[in-house]
Amino acid sequence: MDRRTAKDILLSSLPAYLEQNGININKKFNCMCPEHMDNTPSMQYDKRRNICHCFSCGANADIFQLIEWQYNTTSFEETLHIACDMFGIDLDDRKHKENKIKMKPAKKKWASKVSQKEPEKADEYIRNKVYQAMRDIAPLTEKDIRYLKEVRRLDDKRIKKDYFRIPSESNKKETFLRKLKKITGYNNDTLKTVPGFFVNKSTKKLDYHSEDGIAILIRNVNGSAYAVQIRHDTTEKGRRYSWFSSGFAVYDENLDGGCSPGAAKDIIIPQNPKKCICITEGRFKSEILSQYNNIVISIQGVSTWKGINEIISEIKERYDITVLFMMFDSDVMGNTQLMHTLKNMTISIKAAFPDMLIAVGAWKIEYGKGIDDCIINGYLKKVKFIDAMSFFSTCEKNIDVVMRENGFKSLKKLKKEAQKEFKQKLQSTNEKLLNSA
Repeated sequence: MDRRTAKDILLSSLPAYLEQNGININKKFNCMCPEHMDNTPSMQYDKRRNICHCFSCGANADIFQLIEWQYNTTSFEETLHIACDMFGIDLDDRKHKENKIKMKPAKKKWASKVSQKEPEKADEYIRNKVYQAMRDIAPLTEKDIRYLKEVRRLDDKRIKKDYFRIPSESNKKETFLRKLKKITGYNNDTLKTVPGFFVNKSTKKLDYHSEDGIAILIRNVNGSAYAVQIRHDTTEKGRRYSWFSSGFAVYDENLDGGCSPGAAKDIIIPQNPKKCICITEGRFKSEILSQYNNIVISIQGVSTWKGINEIISEIKERYDITVLFMMFDSDVMGNTQLMHTLKNMTISIKAAFPDMLIAVGAWKIEYGKGIDDCIINGYLKKVKFIDAMSFFSTCEKNIDVVMRENGFKSLKKLKKEAQKEFKQKLQSTNEKLLNSA
């Protein structure tokens, strides 16, 4: 069969693929995106567009994207071959036949409503105006400020610019929303298109859902606040961070409006930036790195790096960037999945910007897991910068070394305790490369 026909057949097989994984396509289910720790079902099959869409993190996925997530494939060719095996399709130009792939049962339970609404989302100008107004009328508590200063080491200027606390108590919401409308001049029809807000059809009132926590303005390359992230006060529901989102409203016939901010990338550009970019995960790591005049791109989950080349390109147009540093947690040296994901990101960036020097910041995990911990603990001088491709090549070679020396036969078949032991040994082995770097 020719490729075009095969792709068309496979794309149309998405409902069958979901059902084979134990998913009811007529109900909402937990998001399959690997970086989205979804505890409340927020993804569903969109029959009209023949894709799965998550209204919490904003991910869209056809059958090929889902297979890439499930089997951690590294190329479309590999993904296509797996899909062909699943559905018994033989490609005319296929050089060899892989062994049949045993279907994995869905790891998550799935449930609930279907809607085919296409949510309207406010533009950059409106979102920036609304979110900055929210910041101005929703101050932090004294406890919040102490935490940001003493634990996260932020100064008053940074705290004032991007941090606040959205009221979650019903008796305070009305006052908050009244002030928001007065400051912005926007009515319900406009505000319901801003991620986080919706209108209750029965009461005709604007509303939002927010759990208790510190709200953080997420900014794009232009410096506009285009999303809000919440750092929850507790992790009782199994997560520390979530988006200020109203994507769920699209599925509720009693609500009007609503949309998700998607998996937004956060950019900090200091006043006098160096000729480099740091890529990391999470706002607080960005804050520490930017204090050294680095331009920082933060991705909210390492697997959400796609689209980062466009951001780098925009930054390069404005600044003379020559070097890029990958500044992820130190446990990358023991975490094969993280290692693999970061290597793919590096390859993509290098292909788009061949003249750019790309290095990995590496340090012993005993100095602190994150770069923010490492710096706060006083070990900045212990960080070494290693050519990215050399770093990943060495780390990957050591996977085989650790497997062989410790009698591990297959990573996929390792039990939980053995996986922990393997990661520790791989971390220790890879840290030795720091001594020769």
